[in-house]
Amino acid sequence: MTGVVFGAGGQLGRAFVEHLRREGEPVVGLLRADVDICDEDAVLKVLQQQGASILINAAAWTDVDGAEVHQAEAMRVNIEGPEVLARCANEFSIPLVHLSTDYVFDGGKGQPYDENDATNPINVYGHSKLLGEMAVIAGAREHMIFRTSWVHSSTGMNFSQKMLQLMRTQEQVDVVVDQIGIPTWAPSFVDWVVGALRQCRAANGTYEFGTRTGLYHLCSAGHTTWYGFAKAIASAFSPDEGRVADVINPVSRDHFDQVAMRPADTRLDCSRFDSTFRLERSDWESDVKKAIQQLVRMHHG
Repeated sequence: MTGVVFGAGGQLGRAFVEHLRREGEPVVGLLRADVDICDEDAVLKVLQQQGASILINAAAWTDVDGAEVHQAEAMRVNIEGPEVLARCANEFSIPLVHLSTDYVFDGGKGQPYDENDATNPINVYGHSKLLGEMAVIAGAREHMIFRTSWVHSSTGMNFSQKMLQLMRTQEQVDVVVDQIGIPTWAPSFVDWVVGALRQCRAANGTYEFGTRTGLYHLCSAGHTTWYGFAKAIASAFSPDEGRVADVINPVSRDHFDQVAMRPADTRLDCSRFDSTFRLERSDWESDVKKAIQQLVRMHHG
């Protein structure tokens, strides 16, 4: 019985593959070059060849600004792809795990969003991800959708990687202070999802979601701004916090000429996940320290 991970080249997809392999679980990680998730015949062939027991979709168009310019491509990957995967999962009677985003909300609530709150995306990326969720809910008999936020890891060009690069090369780094969210470290997120999946695994190795089918918010504990996130990165990287504070300059969202609008406050309430699976989630600050330690080790070889 094998887990098949689509989007294995991205932060979360790679983290899923690494985690499952480390634990001795059979898993196949597929890149965009291996199979197009919008090609139903190709997906069906892969699932049959691998004897898949569960399908994890970490494939997505995640370039928020790029989605405004390349709308058709973003919509294809984020809507048509999940729709195809849902049909394929049903064809083989296996559950589908689908990953989504806090950007399905407009950020105007002023307090954490739960799964019952009305969605109202304010950019193409958020809109495409919302429609992808709807495709999974409508199409896959057994599914779990996990909305997360501000994902960072030691791979890819994410916020922590970008900040370290800027901090090393610039005397001053401008960082947005009026956008609130929850930084979530990819390895921790994957650990929680896999922990939830274990609770759904039958003795014969198949997965049965049953009443656990549905939508969940899943992030680290706590919240901050991009500025607070940057400060935590700097503090973890450098012992000289006074010098770091001088380098990072808080600015408003309007300071940057971004193509896509960003929601002001997308904190997610993870109570449903907590009460359903009763797994302990780490706080974002402790995970930032782990992430930076990992990055430093990688850079120093």
